[in-house]
Order: sequence, then C-alpha cells, then structure tokens
Amino acid sequence: MYRPVLVAVLVLVLAGCHEPYAQMPDPSEPKDHVAFFHELDHELKTWERLLAEGRGVEAMHQSRRIGWIVRMNRPWLVDALAVDPIDPANRVAGNESFQAVAAAAVGFSNDETFNAQLLSCLDSRDPRVVANALTSLGHLRYAYMDPRRTVSYFRSEDPAIRAAAAFFLGRTMTAGADEHVLGALVLATTDPDMRVRLNATTALGEIGDPAAVRALADRLVTDPDRRVRLAAARALGMIPGDEAAAALLAGLDHNADEDVRLEIFAALKEATGEAHGRDEGRWWAWWNQHLAQRGTGGPLVQPEDWPGGGRSVRPEDLGTHVGKPTPGPGPGPGVEPGPGVEPGPGPGVEPGPGPGVEPGPGPGDRPGLPPQGTALRAFYDLEYGNPQEIVAASEFLIALGPQVLPEVFNRLSSAEEVFALKLLRVVAGIGDPSSVESLRKVFERPNMLVRLSVLEKVWGLAGPGGREFYEAALADPWAKVRRVAADYAIRSGSTAGIPVFIDALESDELLVRRDALRVLSQTTGQDLGFLPEAEPAARKSAVEQWRRWWDANKDTIRLPR
Repeated sequence: MYRPVLVAVLVLVLAGCHEPYAQMPDPSEPKDHVAFFHELDHELKTWERLLAEGRGVEAMHQSRRIGWIVRMNRPWLVDALAVDPIDPANRVAGNESFQAVAAAAVGFSNDETFNAQLLSCLDSRDPRVVANALTSLGHLRYAYMDPRRTVSYFRSEDPAIRAAAAFFLGRTMTAGADEHVLGALVLATTDPDMRVRLNATTALGEIGDPAAVRALADRLVTDPDRRVRLAAARALGMIPGDEAAAALLAGLDHNADEDVRLEIFAALKEATGEAHGRDEGRWWAWWNQHLAQRGTGGPLVQPEDWPGGGRSVRPEDLGTHVGKPTPGPGPGPGVEPGPGVEPGPGPGVEPGPGPGVEPGPGPGDRPGLPPQGTALRAFYDLEYGNPQEIVAASEFLIALGPQVLPEVFNRLSSAEEVFALKLLRVVAGIGDPSSVESLRKVFERPNMLVRLSVLEKVWGLAGPGGREFYEAALADPWAKVRRVAADYAIRSGSTAGIPVFIDALESDELLVRRDALRVLSQTTGQDLGFLPEAEPAARKSAVEQWRRWWDANKDTIRLPR
C-alpha cells in the first residue's frame, strides 16, 4: 500500500507549505470516522497514482495537500495510530485500517512529533501498518532506530515491508555507515520483488557509498525491470569516482532501451563533470584520455579500432591481457599478448580438462588465482571482478564461442543468482541456437530473476521457434514470469498466453493492469470496457466480461507468427 518510491522523496520537502485547499472536516465538528479516513485514503491513492503516471508536479501539490490535511486534523491521526488494526470495526471501505491510513499519511506532515507513535506502529500485527510506518519514518528522516532492528525487516515475508525498510535506510543512512547494514541493503538489490530492488537500488545512490558500485553495476546490466535499471543509472551518477564511471560505460553495452541509455549519459555527466551529450564514442574517447592522464601508460585503443566501432578502453585497464578480438591475423592495435596466451583452438585457449582451463597459476600471477588469458581466469573475473573486469571477461568468453558453452552450463547448474545472470549473458552473446535445450534445465532453478533471464535468452536465440518453451512457462509459480512467457508466446503466434493477461487485469498493481490491457487490446482488438484506474467492483465486472469473451472465441482466434 502506498509504495515507497524514492524518486518522489524531494517532493515531500515542500510538505510544510500551506495552500488554500478545500478544508477537510475539522475534528471538533461531528463527523463519522469511517468517512474521514475513507477520504484520506483516497487522497493517498491519488498521490500514488500521480506518481506512477510520472506527473511529478501534480504529485508534489498532492503531497502538500495531504500534509496540510494531517496538520489540520492532527488529533484524529494521533488517535488512529493507537488503535487496534485487526478490530473489524476499524476499517476504511472494509479494506484498510484507520491505523494503516494514518501511518501512511503522517509522513507527509513534516512533523517529527509523530515519530513516537510511528515507532509503536512497528509492533502492529498488520503488515500494512508496519510498511507504512517504516515509510513515514523514512520521510521524517528518523535516524535513531537500532540498525539491527532495521535489517531484521529484510527477513519479512511481506515484500511491502522489505521495500519500506530499503526506503527507510536510503533516507537515514550516510556513506561510511555500518557495513552490516550496507551489506543487507546490497543484498536487497537482488530481491525477487521489483519494489524492493528499486528502493534498495535508489537507496544505495542516496547513501553514496563507493562500496555499493558493484551491486549497482549488476542492477544496471542484469535487472529485468527497466525501472530498476533506470534507478541504478541514477544511483551510479551520485557516486563519484572512476569505478562508477566505468560501470556506467559498461552499462551502455547492455541496455538497448533508449530511456535507460539517456539516464546513463546524464549520470555520466553527474559523476564525472564531463559533458559529451549522447555521443557514446566521445565518452569512450574521454575515458581513454582520462586513464592516460591518470598515468596508467601504454597504447590506447580508439573506438574506430573495434569491430563495429565498439569501446575504446585498453585491455590492460580491464585486469586481463585479452581484449575484444579484431579482424586480421594479429591481436589488434594496442592489444599485447599476456602470460598464459598460447596458440590453440581459440584465443587464449590451451588443451586441458576443459576449454581454456589450466592446471595452475602462470608466471606473474598472484598465488591461488588462475592465470590471465585463460577461460578459467575469465570465469573468475566474471564472478568476482570489478565492472571493468566483468566486461572484459564476458567478451573473452563470448569470443571463445560454442566450445566454452559446456563449462558455462556446468557452472550455471550451481551458480549464485548474480553470477548466473552474468553467465546467461555470455550464452546470449555466443548466440548458439542449440543452447536452448540446455537453457531448459537452467529454467528449472527456483529463482525468478534467473527464469526471466532464461526466457529473454531463449527469445533471442530461437524467437518464435521457442513457442513450446514459452507455453510450458505459462504455469510458472511467479506471476511476472508467467506474464513474460505469455508475451513471448503471443509474439510467437500462440493464443495460450491470452488468459494470463486476462488474469493480470485483476492485479493489485496499476502498472500491471495497464500493461495487460495494452497487450490484450493489441492482440485481440478488444478492450471490453475495462479501465485500469476504475474501482475494484467495476474492474471485476469487466474482467468477467473478458473471461466470457475468451470462452466464446478462444477456438477461433488466430495470431500472426
């Protein structure tokens, strides 16, 4: 309820301003409590809707209005924060409790005297009250809670509470704070729920600790939701330093979405103070020049030297002696062979128990590390390296081609989520259609983000030819996975995905309902009077009409392949 999204935080700074709004009922006047809290609940949902629609200015004015209502009716709000949320008599429209509505509303008041009541709400039996109280404490920047208590909320089964905990930390933590708390927030960036990942990602940017760069780089490259990738780009732009800039540059290669790319360019300007607009080549040229001025030495690789005008970063700066291969018999301009690179079946691949796997460290390597220039070292850098090393390792493994796929899938069988997502990008980069069969086994892993990534990779490798794969995924336990599979199934010519989007019309999330209606309208040419913003009763009636329509037409609909 009332999702805490950090991009709207700044609008609450102005919540103390008074406006000549139409006054809510004065508490001294006789007024039914249910009616009052029903109206306040409507005001909160209006703010949330404006925020979801990207209408920032209107959302700001609405936040001011809610703050004014709270201040004008403070006694009722104080009383509501102390009531029992489970009491059936304490309801708004038979759904939300007075306490849940009050806990959400007082965060707009800019009144720190509500902190004590909000802290008591954290012991509520109603998870909505706990989530709203955490969010409001974040709005009010209450910085005195025991960090161990805050971290404990990440263990909640309710994603709204986990998302609120991430929001709270972003509003109250500072760079260099408790490493245990920062680690919990970094772990939350891999949460199965998009809201938790979004708030955790944005919070890390608000905190601005350089230790978070690697986690943010992973979100920018691997997250299946564009809103999280946008937040990751913004967050990286708030962290100064070369590592954040390198992560943003690497993100350009892994994001085709134009909005995300624009956010990356804006973040690069914020993080570096440079202004090269949307010219990716100029950004990479600046990066080369910056590294040279930093005194790292050695020849530079220019953008035009890469096949297709790719990156202009030096391989030496990526922590490995292997660069992106260039046409011709030699290693390409600026690429020097490093230790452990011998002629073989592929660049840097030597005979052994697996593709490019050598028995021990080569000369000049640190003890215990695989030698540079081998597939084993590339796997190591892919899993443990910094963003630059990850980019270089991915390119090296992709350059090896299908011969490295057996080892990739062997590691995929037990890899942690973040590493598995990186390995799946290697599979997609190699582009071998025969990988689809192996991806079926990876899809069996009980991890939502991995399954979403597998679906994306199967579409990239097989397109409409993966229709059987998509139809099988329609029974997945995760609703998000079912919707993505349904989308691919419809695009491959299968009508089996249509019922999934009809079910999605009943979602509690406005954006999900809108997306479902868009797909259904484009696919069938119908809308059947369904309005995503309508009240639940009206939506229910329209969904029933959709189900009747589907039962009557499912055997005759044909989709283009």
